[in-house]
Amino acid sequence: MANIKDLDEIIRQHFGNSKKFVSYTAKSLLGPGENYGSEIFKVNIKVLDEKYEEEIVSVIAKAAPPNQLLANMFNTKETFRREIEIYNTVFPTINAFAEEKGIPHFIDFVPKCFGGRISLNPEAKEADQDAVLILENLIESGYEVVDRHTGFDLGTTKIILEDMAKLHAGVIAHKLAKPDEFETKIRSLLLERAMKDPPSEEIRRIMINSTVNALYQENAKYASKIEDALTQLAEFFANPPQPQEQFGTLIHNDLWVNNIMIQFDNKRKAIKNKMVDFQTVEYSSPVSDLLLFLYTSVELSVLRDNVDNLLSFYHGKLIQTLANLQTDTSPFSYEKLMEEIMTFSKFEFGHILFMIKVANTKKGLVKEKSEMKKTDLPGAQQNLHENYYPRLNFVVDDFVKRGWL
Repeated sequence: MANIKDLDEIIRQHFGNSKKFVSYTAKSLLGPGENYGSEIFKVNIKVLDEKYEEEIVSVIAKAAPPNQLLANMFNTKETFRREIEIYNTVFPTINAFAEEKGIPHFIDFVPKCFGGRISLNPEAKEADQDAVLILENLIESGYEVVDRHTGFDLGTTKIILEDMAKLHAGVIAHKLAKPDEFETKIRSLLLERAMKDPPSEEIRRIMINSTVNALYQENAKYASKIEDALTQLAEFFANPPQPQEQFGTLIHNDLWVNNIMIQFDNKRKAIKNKMVDFQTVEYSSPVSDLLLFLYTSVELSVLRDNVDNLLSFYHGKLIQTLANLQTDTSPFSYEKLMEEIMTFSKFEFGHILFMIKVANTKKGLVKEKSEMKKTDLPGAQQNLHENYYPRLNFVVDDFVKRGWL
């Protein structure tokens, strides 16, 4: 069982004196290969209500990864603090702003937060191995993660894109309406890059070789473009592209299939989405989230026929939300959004190539986090699901045809 020190203190932040902590049980929720930046536990907390009747509260506990390689890679000492502040400060700020504009419960696509800490040391400024974040157990609320080897159908994709546009537009509208509050409560949390260190030369070389080797014969001519894009990752990390200022917003920065949970009706039609894992949020361009999500997480058969339609759909929802929040939409034309994509596509291409390998690693073949070494991270070629190859080749072909590389 996971040992979560002083869990009762965190729970008291949420319940106050209305419930008394008694005990808890915890077990690991996800298998190897399903999450890299943290440890996720299912926790059942036994509490007593004001009538001293027992109640079980089911939550998720998110803890730092046990492997120092992963902790360094995901900059856990900073990103864990950042995620706690996203729940404690950013989301409430945007919700309060939207409510002033007549839109209650604006951000309703994230789990409820029960509390968190970066350390047992109250003077700590960085997260350590005692950091923990307690969130709603979305599985108990009827949400599930879809198969990462397949991705989302068209209807589900549109639900997710609408919520993505709400997140981006909500922060943009707040920035323009309340610049001082935005700087204090949101921008100040995002001054540094979440992921400071680029992939090492060793990992980049493994990625380049394995990606080029997986190309279909008709795409082999693009090998130099792939090598160029992945070679430049280090430069992109040091000097990332900057958004047109009107588009600058909070981005999730890791919005792929495993960080999205869906609630379905009894006919398996998606009715609601929840986004999770806000560790690597940054201030950047919304097109980073848009491109990563589409090319890693939408069913390939859907993506082949709908890239332009989905880009247009997202833009329409962005404009609609900005208008609902009483924001001038004239600086946010579709043409301007396409300019953003041209600026960010080469950087995001490398991100996408890495993540489609993560998404298509065969289940059950990834090492435990505590055992991982650098060369295990991109996914060995023999461990890749058959769906990796057509998706990789579509991404390469589509980016080249669109002039994004």
